[in-house]
Amino acid sequence: MTFLADQRLDSVMTTKPRGRIIAGARPDQTLQVTITGKITDISKAVAAIKANPDVGKIVIEIDSAGGSISESGNLFNALLEHKAHVTVIVGKQCMSAALNILMGGHRRLCQPDSVFMIHAPSHQLDRRESRYTAAELRRLADQLEERAEDILEHLSCIKPEHRPFIEQALMSFEGEVFGVEKAKELGLIHATVDEG
Repeated sequence: MTFLADQRLDSVMTTKPRGRIIAGARPDQTLQVTITGKITDISKAVAAIKANPDVGKIVIEIDSAGGSISESGNLFNALLEHKAHVTVIVGKQCMSAALNILMGGHRRLCQPDSVFMIHAPSHQLDRRESRYTAAELRRLADQLEERAEDILEHLSCIKPEHRPFIEQALMSFEGEVFGVEKAKELGLIHATVDEG
């Protein structure tokens, strides 16, 4: 991602997948990060946030079907550790690991037709290896359970009466796909961008 100082918008913006990070944004500026597609290595977004400790606002725009839960968790943690007010705006979709990033926002907005999904963490077994020991599979199962617990913790804004819905979704690979009204009901988002 390229982080550019934009005087017209008075912000620091991401625009391209590769590039340099501009540091030293002022408290009256906004750091804007755009994440689209599969979440893989987002270390530059994390680095940009850490390189701008004095920026007053961070806006994350996300449109993703998910990806690496550890990478999205790194961005979630960077957002929580930063003193800026964080707004996350969902595009068409915020699914799977992308929810981690959404939950890093103080203010969470979406498009009127955004779609969300929560599902159980999974792991693609290495195709080069055709055999695994019971200990290796148990270790993997333990890691997946820890990831599910992390997701549940990140979704701490969920109203207690809706916790069973989330827990059930975290038990299924297919999970639960839902729209804006359910996301509002669950407490995942505050409003659509139209509502402010």
